[in-house]
Amino acid sequence: MPLLSGDRLRTSNGRVEVQYADGARLVLDTNTAVDLLADDLLRLADGRVRLDIRRTSGAQVSYRVDSAAGSAHIAQPGEYRIALLRGAPAAPDAVSPALQLELAVTSGGGEISTEQGATAVRAGERAYASAGLLPSYTYAYNSAIADDFDHWVDQQDAVVYPSTSASVQYLPSDLSGYASTFDQYGDWQYQQTYGYVWYPRVATDWHPYYHGTWASYPAYGWTWITADPFGYPTHHYGRWGVSGGQWFWIPATHWGPAYVSWAAAPGYVSWCPLGRNDHAVSSLGLYNVGPSYYAGHYGSRYASAWTTVTDGSFRRGNAPAHVMNWDRGASGVRPHFSESAAPAGGSPAIARGTAASPIRSAG
Repeated sequence: MPLLSGDRLRTSNGRVEVQYADGARLVLDTNTAVDLLADDLLRLADGRVRLDIRRTSGAQVSYRVDSAAGSAHIAQPGEYRIALLRGAPAAPDAVSPALQLELAVTSGGGEISTEQGATAVRAGERAYASAGLLPSYTYAYNSAIADDFDHWVDQQDAVVYPSTSASVQYLPSDLSGYASTFDQYGDWQYQQTYGYVWYPRVATDWHPYYHGTWASYPAYGWTWITADPFGYPTHHYGRWGVSGGQWFWIPATHWGPAYVSWAAAPGYVSWCPLGRNDHAVSSLGLYNVGPSYYAGHYGSRYASAWTTVTDGSFRRGNAPAHVMNWDRGASGVRPHFSESAAPAGGSPAIARGTAASPIRSAG
């Protein structure tokens, strides 16, 4: 799901990873709370995080993590661990057992600061900050000594950044961080009209924008929250098509809450993925004819392109639990659908910021 300014991430007995479109990754350990204040500004309320930045372009790196004890500033690509420590002081020169912020740099460089001053921290060093005091001196630490959290992050690294990937050559640079996902769940083939497109390895009755749910976001309206393991890049970037009875995805770089066409009938809501021409992959007129027409003309994939639920269940959650299948026992007679705008959105559960785009298109 996308993340906006003002969102809070909180873990208990589990870990979570935020992937940025520029390749940076933020990983939260267990019992951690982080507020996402802006693209490059986080507030650590509890626990510890690891920030891994792999920036190959010449763009400037600038991240800041604030806490009640101090701030950590990151200005170089590298690997950083930032923790909020409670109880006995971790730094030998600390004069108070109050809350401390720790910045440990495995590679790269940054600084840790309070209102009283700042300390530069280089690779292989760590330093501490406490509110109202100068930050500590730096201390050398052995970056080869890792705990369970570090091992877990490194395991994810091996998946997200494999040594080789067949998908990198076909993806826009903004989506290269998803290359391993495309390797794992599908295959690339050349298509005469669109160039290289991606075919997901899915069940025969699968179609886009089916496994998941809709959520109302203040900046975007209805936003698709996918349940497909490959669904974030394929349902928020690019378009879809059908060839030989198989769905394929056409890469593109512009993020959107969802690329679908909407239709409505009294008491029902329906949607269909958009093709490269920004029209529904299956026309609404053909959908109204029904699958019996498709069987001899377009194949079953076109017949299932539209997903239909009742107006009430659209607002209640996972689409497959409520989908209407008129030709497989759905009660009633198929109504006539017409093009419509998206359903009226509901209010968000919590107050959010007014960001015009997701946090670096995080997934």
